[in-house]
Amino acid sequence: MKPNSLHEWFNTPLGAYLLEREQAYLDKATPDIFGYHALQMGLPEFELLHESRIAHRMKVAPAGPADLMAPGPLPDMSLG
Repeated sequence: MKPNSLHEWFNTPLGAYLLEREQAYLDKATPDIFGYHALQMGLPEFELLHESRIAHRMKVAPAGPADLMAPGPLPDMSLG
């Protein structure tokens, strides 16, 4: 059965592995980031910034358990 969403894909073995690796990377990288506000863009069902020392953290998403709703899809901010 093909997953219909990224959230469903994270429940597959490969998706769970990738999510675990990404979370480990973020847990290592985010504690040393300085700032007053941190925004998690998308995937509001996951606490991706939970190791950040930044006190004011918000989740931004078009739907779901987000702190701030933004019309989706969110813009592509990639450099490539």
